[in-house]
Amino acid sequence: MLTAIFLAAFASCVAADAAPGFVQPGKCAELPIQNNFDLRKYAGRWYQSHAIPNPFEPGTSCLHAYFDYSETLYGFHVSSAGLGAENDYLKLEFDVYPVKEFPAAHMLLDGPTMIAAPFEVVETDYKSYSCVYSCNSMGGYRAEFGFVFTRSLANAGPAAERCAAVFNKNGVEFSRFEPISHPKDCVYRA
Repeated sequence: MLTAIFLAAFASCVAADAAPGFVQPGKCAELPIQNNFDLRKYAGRWYQSHAIPNPFEPGTSCLHAYFDYSETLYGFHVSSAGLGAENDYLKLEFDVYPVKEFPAAHMLLDGPTMIAAPFEVVETDYKSYSCVYSCNSMGGYRAEFGFVFTRSLANAGPAAERCAAVFNKNGVEFSRFEPISHPKDCVYRA
């Protein structure tokens, strides 16, 4: 249902030549997703180290998320937070869960203040890095986002290198990803 709402809004923006800046011509890349994805192993805190700029993110620095596994949801309740441009603490809560039509690593991001979107775990080792892709397309346009998550900020460099190789190999230019700032005064409360 929410995906249908997103696609309707997306189509109306494109039709009215009022497409937001993150909408580009083209189709979504078809990336392979993590085989035998284990939801329970994915649970816990993740820090965002790199991303294709995303206006839906809560903040611009100190971005992190806590994926709380829910047996009932067969997915996660996610608390994501970061610091905004005015150094204000911003938090966003939503659910991420697999849908019946796809394997577990192809999930739906669903929240009360956001448009439903895919959340595809392309590759992860669960302990140090996760490469995530999210893209919707319609009528020759796409809204494409990619993320590099790491369990530890000390591992951000190797995580970015691994995900850069994965994204570049599959047609998503890693040069579009920007590093996420994590200064020493970050507070991780999500």
